[in-house]
Amino acid sequence: MKEKNFISAVIYIRNDEKNILKFADILNQSLQDHFLKYELIFVNDCSTDKSSEVIREWSKNVKGGG
Repeated sequence: MKEKNFISAVIYIRNDEKNILKFADILNQSLQDHFLKYELIFVNDCSTDKSSEVIREWSKNVKGGG
């Protein structure tokens, strides 16, 4: 049975383009397993790499909650 409360996860990303996809997938799957509705908010914390672009592309294909 999934939790009915809405949850927001705020993730600050900074220069982690090589690892951010794996983290985002694991976090999304965990929230999807436990909550009916949720949101992931990724905040660019002055990245100088392509972390934001990686997340932007990932978000186009991910199935979220609610």
